[in-house]
Amino acid sequence: MTIFDNQFRAILLILLVVLLRSLFLYKLPKKILTGLWAVVLLRLFIPYTQSVAAGFSLPNLHTLLRPLLQDRGPAADSAHSAATLTAFAVPWYLLAAWLAGGILLAAYFIVGHIRGKKIYRFACPVEREDIRQWLRDNRIHRKIRILQCDEVSSALTYGLVRPVILLPSAMDFGDEEHVRFVLTHEMAHIRHFDVVWKWLSAAVLCLYWYNPMVWVMVVLLNRDIELHCDEQVLKKLGITKKTKSEYALTLIALAEQKKGILPLAGHFSRSATEERVLSIMHSRYAPVLFTAIALLGIALIGALSFMTFVNEIAGIAFTLPLT
Repeated sequence: MTIFDNQFRAILLILLVVLLRSLFLYKLPKKILTGLWAVVLLRLFIPYTQSVAAGFSLPNLHTLLRPLLQDRGPAADSAHSAATLTAFAVPWYLLAAWLAGGILLAAYFIVGHIRGKKIYRFACPVEREDIRQWLRDNRIHRKIRILQCDEVSSALTYGLVRPVILLPSAMDFGDEEHVRFVLTHEMAHIRHFDVVWKWLSAAVLCLYWYNPMVWVMVVLLNRDIELHCDEQVLKKLGITKKTKSEYALTLIALAEQKKGILPLAGHFSRSATEERVLSIMHSRYAPVLFTAIALLGIALIGALSFMTFVNEIAGIAFTLPLT
């Protein structure tokens, strides 16, 4: 598989997930959406592999170009050769541009992370018995701290081994329902290890910053992470009309308060607030059979995404790479 084939197939896969997302956003459990994006990330991180025989695949670039290249003589041969350039044949100036773009983007993420760590240093523990009780009622294997900081306007989480829920100092703890929604949402980020998704998204952007569909993928992945956490909040607190309405109002209020963005942190986001509110209002318990079929679909898409088209002497064969 060539570098161009890899990018073309990645674009096809992202477009497929975007299509499925647009058709079933309010019907599929949100963990299915994040599962689909996990397949895309895996495909981008493992672009080149060996092959074994299989029965079907998504097409690669020169497969689709073949009908256009047939019966065109030397010009067709030249075009076909250009379409099958390997990664090692990429001109040095393109390689330099790719490397420079990746380094600049990585620097942006690292500087943002360092800036965030400096802000977090001034955070203070929340010394309230109701908060300590909430932590006791929602205990996990990792130790969680709940801190407050003047520099943030919306709740967020950070840290992997020793996670922290960071709350704004202006937060009204008298509104118990509001506090419970926020803490439950942030706890969902911690339970799902969403900080890992953030780092993987940053890494894939640094590698494929030149591919606009990868940027689309990262934006939608981050939206679906938030949707997944919203779904978990409702499952924990009860998918009732009252809970959905109150949680949607809380979400809108928090989105209006948010002022800045700290990269690589999970938080209530102003972007796609309308989409999240609609998702909340459409929430329901998904049938087990429907979820099982959706998981099977993820496995199928994952298998197809790693299949490669090749020519054999006896005819056309399809192959499935080994990772």
